[in-house]
Amino acid sequence: MREKWDREDYRRRTISRAILRAQFYTPTKDEAVPPTRNGHHWDAQTSVVAAHPTPPEAKAFPVDAMPAPCRSLIEEATASFGCAPELAA
Repeated sequence: MREKWDREDYRRRTISRAILRAQFYTPTKDEAVPPTRNGHHWDAQTSVVAAHPTPPEAKAFPVDAMPAPCRSLIEEATASFGCAPELAA
């Protein structure tokens, strides 16, 4: 941080310039559909709720493929925290 940052006029001017030069993301019409509960989106054109396709079933994390010293740590963390083994790994 530069010493002049402590000056109120310098801070305000610097922040104002940054805001004026900023580029903001504007979603396209297709991207602007806000999510609702239960993984559905509101379709404003047809006034219906369109469901997301069901994702494919995930394969189990291969704990036994991990190095031996890591396996026991992953199993203990999974049991004590109640989380998925991939999070503990």
